[in-house]
Amino acid sequence: MASVGDESTGQRIQQYRKLRGFTQRGLALRADVAYGTLTKIESGHALASPAVLAALARALSVNITQLTGQPFLEELRAARVDQLIEPLRVVLDSWDLKPSEDLRPRPIAVIEPEAIRLCDEAMCQGRVAAVAAELPCLLDELGALVSEDGDDLSWRTLESLYRCVRHVVLNWGFRDLADIALDRATWAGVNGDDPLAEAIRQRARASNHLRAGAYASGRELLAATLRETQDVPGDTRSKVLAGHTHLGWAVNTARSGDDDAAEDHLDEAAHLAEETGEAPGVGWFGFGPTNVAVHRVAVLIEAGDYRRGVDAGQGLRLPVDWPATRAAHHHMDLGRAYAWLGQADNALAALGRARRIAPQQTRFHPTTRMTVEHLLAVKRRVPEPLASYARWLGL
Repeated sequence: MASVGDESTGQRIQQYRKLRGFTQRGLALRADVAYGTLTKIESGHALASPAVLAALARALSVNITQLTGQPFLEELRAARVDQLIEPLRVVLDSWDLKPSEDLRPRPIAVIEPEAIRLCDEAMCQGRVAAVAAELPCLLDELGALVSEDGDDLSWRTLESLYRCVRHVVLNWGFRDLADIALDRATWAGVNGDDPLAEAIRQRARASNHLRAGAYASGRELLAATLRETQDVPGDTRSKVLAGHTHLGWAVNTARSGDDDAAEDHLDEAAHLAEETGEAPGVGWFGFGPTNVAVHRVAVLIEAGDYRRGVDAGQGLRLPVDWPATRAAHHHMDLGRAYAWLGQADNALAALGRARRIAPQQTRFHPTTRMTVEHLLAVKRRVPEPLASYARWLGL
């Protein structure tokens, strides 16, 4: 039997199923997935939704990334970004080491604007490769600064940079490094007396549990996040984080089949968005009325109501200055929904918009790859626009 390598997601599911000794009916029963759905996913004629993918990963006792193929190492090498990972890995491991005596850090008044720029470029604009090249040196400099005389601003700037690292490595599929970066960010936030440091950590952990399909434990972490934000009443950051948490909770409950709860959390988020207004850069969370509207579309898609999802998405106009990373993700979701509905041209058009808005994020996101794999599988003749997009992905 071939080894589990660079195949499609459906082929990886099939190979892990055979490695575990399951028949298709046996795996479908174990994962509580319809037999017909599984057979179509393995053949590439149906897309695995995030909820189904998580259920299959649990049943096969593997990480979801083993089914999606992340990180896409060959593509990372082709894009020459694999060489950026090792310096980030080293700087994450050097957090408790004595800084070099030759390093003379600049004042925080000089460093902070540079850190803000990097966080904005990576977390809002999606320019992760260029940012990744600059992060190690700036993190070393900040580390030296806080070791000498770390005031709260220096520590909180360090916290933001570690969160930026987390975003970068998550974009490329290195979830182990993302977890380390989260720990480092929490450590810096606590040292900087950030009252929301623990809330931010719990919110990020909840996202990990959502990706793994561990919905109940994810909701526990979301509840813990909300409790932490309530300890900082009236603070804009706490309202933004609380609203962001309700949006995550809406997606969680939509994936687990509780549409009423999802709607309740969307409404809670909408109330908070009325208070905060558009606040895309507050805490790097991306929150406000537009974010709530985008999540209403996402929740419909996560619940499998693809027709209503694309209808709602077609009627939504995003602000020109809205964060590119959020906008691209929205179009990737729409692309997946169009593919489910058999509208290949619309699916490719949505993915094309995502590519134009945030090319690096789009290229290395599993939703993009799985959608294109599906479009290739169902086409008897592959049109050149689809073939070109597939080549860009490295398929």
